[in-house]
Amino acid sequence: IVHDTVTKNDDPDPAATVRAIWYYHANTMGWGDVGYNFLIDSYGNIYEGRFGGENAVGGHALPCYNYGSIGVALLGDYRYAEVSPAMEDALETLLAAKSYQHNINPVGSGYFGERTLNNIFCHRDVYGSCGNNHTDPGTYAHNRMPEFRGKVWDRFPLYGQVWVSQNTPGRMLAGSTASVAVTVENKGRATWSRSSAFRLGYRWYRQDGAEVLQAGGGQQRAELPADIPFGQTVMIIAQITAPPSGGTYDLKW
Repeated sequence: IVHDTVTKNDDPDPAATVRAIWYYHANTMGWGDVGYNFLIDSYGNIYEGRFGGENAVGGHALPCYNYGSIGVALLGDYRYAEVSPAMEDALETLLAAKSYQHNINPVGSGYFGERTLNNIFCHRDVYGSCGNNHTDPGTYAHNRMPEFRGKVWDRFPLYGQVWVSQNTPGRMLAGSTASVAVTVENKGRATWSRSSAFRLGYRWYRQDGAEVLQAGGGQQRAELPADIPFGQTVMIIAQITAPPSGGTYDLKW
């Protein structure tokens, strides 16, 4: 959730402003700490707000939206001013890092709080909901949010994967076949589409690094059960055939 702080733009001492916001939130408002999880100044510096790091519940959008969200505040007032290039770059860097880490599609949406919202949205987007009566960030920042979402998404790799688990047997009879469950997570922008020849493959290698060629070619492949978008985990059942001669081999998925 993106906010602005309605403080001085092009602040000559943004660290002092962050401390002032902390004092106001922690003492004047009685919240005990900064409401935002992160703050960003016009020079591109990113400040940790609420203490606790990952999964610290902020106090930036009232109960409906504090849990399960990250509050990011832009230092300044963007009703009449543009976000600086350095601030924009830092915002996109932070949102990309957190979205990628938590498998959040920056250009996607989902049900959150009381309604369906963009996965990256502004505080004003929930105006009037759960007592949220705020119009931050200002119009200039709010109007650019679709552009920011697209730029955050563009920072994700096109292709990527995380190998979650596999139950390949440690020993097999030469030439025998085994059914193996491989779980992998798509961590790239490209959807793994069955119709576009995305497959799970494997190869055997001897200890000297030479590949063991099998009938039908070197690499054997298993079909995906469905199209797999970013952030989704899939279990694929693959049939593997051991090399025809006994020995010690490496299998690489």
